[in-house]
Amino acid sequence: IEQPDNSVSVEEYGAVAYGEHGDRDTFDAAIASKNTAAFKQAVADADKKGMDLYIPEGTYLLDGMWTIGAENMKITGAGIWYTNIQFTSEEVSGGGVSGGNPNAKGSTVADGYCKNVEFCNMYLNSGLRSRHNEQAIYKCFMDIWADGSVIHDVWEEHFECGFWFGDYNGALDYSDDVKVVNCRIRNNLADGVNFCQGTSNAVVYNCSVRNNGDDGLAMWNDQTMGAKDEVNNVFAYNTIDFVWRAGGIAIYGGDGHKIYNNYICDMFMASGIHLNTTFPGYKFGNTTGISFDNNILVRCGTNSDSWGEDLSAIDIKQGVKNVTFNNTQIYDSPFTAIRILDNNCSGITFNNTKIFGAGLSGQDITFSCNTHSPVAIREPAGSSVKFNGLEIAGIRPDKYANNAGQANTTWPYWTDRQTPQ
Repeated sequence: IEQPDNSVSVEEYGAVAYGEHGDRDTFDAAIASKNTAAFKQAVADADKKGMDLYIPEGTYLLDGMWTIGAENMKITGAGIWYTNIQFTSEEVSGGGVSGGNPNAKGSTVADGYCKNVEFCNMYLNSGLRSRHNEQAIYKCFMDIWADGSVIHDVWEEHFECGFWFGDYNGALDYSDDVKVVNCRIRNNLADGVNFCQGTSNAVVYNCSVRNNGDDGLAMWNDQTMGAKDEVNNVFAYNTIDFVWRAGGIAIYGGDGHKIYNNYICDMFMASGIHLNTTFPGYKFGNTTGISFDNNILVRCGTNSDSWGEDLSAIDIKQGVKNVTFNNTQIYDSPFTAIRILDNNCSGITFNNTKIFGAGLSGQDITFSCNTHSPVAIREPAGSSVKFNGLEIAGIRPDKYANNAGQANTTWPYWTDRQTPQ
């Protein structure tokens, strides 16, 4: 991708691509420091002039957090295979791209000033080695991206989180109407994307979310600093795989969210979709309706995660309410396909659900209650969950076979429900 018209290049401010000048051992630290300052100054000047910013082909080393304060600006590289941003620090708050953060080291950005920014066409990597007791503060994209900001055609990996939208510094601002589109969100230590602290009317669309160490895509309506509740967020047309903690898609509350046409597979130590009220915030206190439509879950759930906990392909517990699942397909879950863990849930409805394969690990479970075997659906006695249109097949036929060697499909053998509904 060539430099756009009406744009400045980071090279005009002294940024140097790795390998262009001298030996790595001699020049890395000096170049990384110089590049960080050049990137920040280039954004500031382009913003004053009403211009866009271009990062040419090459690998650019940055030794600290890149804070962005801009409005109505496009920041573009030459493409994900051509422009590489490498954050070299492994320290807490040592890297990543921060929108509108006035408190980051060396920041001259006005509080919350990152509006209608288009960020695209590059690869970003980091030197982060650990979550530092989950306080790394080293997301690839973080803080505030507001008023129509869109991040697209970006490949990021090896950060604490890929994207964390929330404002924990200065006056409280919101990342409303932010979009993450056509991105590769890979190999992060925690969440792929988290819409947090009031983020609303936001979208993750057509992304690949792979090998993240916490929720792949999450909505957490945290109310830190008095943040508002979250409404009308969307996760759609994403492929989510190889998550090794928590869930492929996690919803912790809010209202009006739509989660549709996602393909979730190989959650080898996680659920495919989970909903709970474990974390502080508004939770489901204001929820009148959240919908999951046309989602496919393949090999999701586990009989034993990193803490020995069992997780179903769709795992619901605590005070979840007013959630509808339409046209859900679940294939080959190692554990139970759908689990509602307690009777504090209400207004949960499944329409047109297909469960083809569950309990395929062949192992009984002891973590969450007395020893039991995986089944298609597990819920407590007296549950109010409704199932309208349900197809079930392939539930551990090796264990539940009749004397003729055929799978026994009578009700008690493939679900814990008391009576068919």
